[in-house]
Amino acid sequence: KNSSEFIDNIKNIQLQEGEILVSFDFPIHQTLDSLPRELRELNGLDDRIIKEYIRLTSICMNQNCFQYNGEYFQQHEGTARGNSLSPFIANLFMSKFETEVKDKFEYFPRVSFRYVDDIFAVFDTKAISLDNFVAKLNNRFPTIKITYEVEHNEQLPFLDVLVIRNSENKLEFDVYRKETATLRYIPNDSHHPFQHKMASFNFLIHRLLNFPLSKERFEHEKQLIKNIAKSNGYSVHLIDKLIRKHTFKRTLYNSTTFRRDTDNSKFASINLVYNSKNKLQTFLGNPKDKINNNEKSGIYEISCKDCDQKYIGQTKRSILTRFKEHMAHLKYGRTEKILCCPTCFRQQP
Repeated sequence: KNSSEFIDNIKNIQLQEGEILVSFDFPIHQTLDSLPRELRELNGLDDRIIKEYIRLTSICMNQNCFQYNGEYFQQHEGTARGNSLSPFIANLFMSKFETEVKDKFEYFPRVSFRYVDDIFAVFDTKAISLDNFVAKLNNRFPTIKITYEVEHNEQLPFLDVLVIRNSENKLEFDVYRKETATLRYIPNDSHHPFQHKMASFNFLIHRLLNFPLSKERFEHEKQLIKNIAKSNGYSVHLIDKLIRKHTFKRTLYNSTTFRRDTDNSKFASINLVYNSKNKLQTFLGNPKDKINNNEKSGIYEISCKDCDQKYIGQTKRSILTRFKEHMAHLKYGRTEKILCCPTCFRQQP
């Protein structure tokens, strides 16, 4: 959808003399400066509720500590990867950035398209040099370092689209793949649900049919998809069937081991979702250090072996640290702080 929207926005552009294709990459700065204004304008919230939202958001964004190789680290720049608020904060920052540049800078590209923190632009080198423009941006926003890429051989990749300038200074398009692309997908002999195997090919064919490719590029991409299918153990005729399905909106019937379950589920208005246990995470494992239970915080229980008494406590520190405090109370005779049978703590390791 993002690639198709990008193409729809720029496909009719006529490039002028001195204009070049440029893509900018912006390291996102974690800031909540624009959040009060957005909350006030969009939702009409009062200041008390806005302050509470900002406080809670700040707590969520600052919980970015992690442990590696026995040491603790904290991210100071940018938004935390994996944080569900990161895309929202990134978009908020970029919206503020674009507005400020348009209002306060003498020049702004006449054509621009942003996807999160990447911007495609048609830049007029006669108005200002590209290096000076980027230098002004970096001086205005010293906490970020903007990088850019200029078209090479009249071509510039953006998302999964290769934007091409033709001899008439109009734009053409092709599918872009990085040099590191392995073209490896779920093989045919893999024990995965058939829907999962077809998902990648449905995406490739959907892109093939929706990108405005020239006839030559269309046939080249079509043949490449067939080669991908063949190298992963699929029949090339399957690709032709999928293309007909996408083109003419026909239903492709495939018999699978789940056919009976699928038929029954459709009768009962139940949609089945298939899952596979053989995931990449299963083979790679967790790269993070595993925390010993004694080093974790939380709720703990200490039971006495001589009686039925139990002590249930909660701590924000490690369980081991809290247990040492219990032992210290017992050692120094602080009976008022011993909330359970003293034998309980003597018998614990």
